[in-house]
Amino acid sequence: MHAGAKDLASVGAELIKLADDLKFSPYLESFVDTLSLGTRQKLSVLLSLVGDPKLVVLDEAFNGLDPASSLVFKRHLRSRLEARETSVLLATHALDIVEHYADRAGLLIDGRLAKEWQKADIVALRTSGRGFDGV
Repeated sequence: MHAGAKDLASVGAELIKLADDLKFSPYLESFVDTLSLGTRQKLSVLLSLVGDPKLVVLDEAFNGLDPASSLVFKRHLRSRLEARETSVLLATHALDIVEHYADRAGLLIDGRLAKEWQKADIVALRTSGRGFDGV
């Protein structure tokens, strides 16, 4: 249905593979209100990628995902980024994700950008062992 709303004939083989990798395929015909939090999150992730968008905007995309699914999704996003197929804007409170996956980061306070870090800054924070603590 989502693909049809975007005038697509199908969701594409890559997205079907991701659904399989996330172990979501058994739920493809399920009603959303019957799904658990984690399974709903997988659905949200999959829907965000329908049509191979050039920009994917995610808000707390890893909340509710089990560790295996989280890793699958991180690897999938990383491969899309490395292939320069997609840019990702991720809002998260999970600083470990920022430390290990972000190329740039910003701290929002009351809806305003209070601080920004480039990749070198993030790497320096991670390797120093300080991380984003005390920011």
